[in-house]
Amino acid sequence: MELALAGALAEAGLADPELVAAVTVAAYRSVCVVSVRRQLAGDPFAELAEDHRERMEAAFDALERMAQ
Repeated sequence: MELALAGALAEAGLADPELVAAVTVAAYRSVCVVSVRRQLAGDPFAELAEDHRERMEAAFDALERMAQ
């Protein structure tokens, strides 16, 4: 997945596509792992889903700033 993303980013002309791809995959994985842990701990789904969405948006906003 990371390799395919790096290739697409390179084709789009992004500087340092390998780094951006690696950080993107790491951010996604980090948010997902926290959400799964919370789900297993019994956190309410509605609360968990909203927090997951907010954390994903924050992660991708940070990635977008990094890629500029």
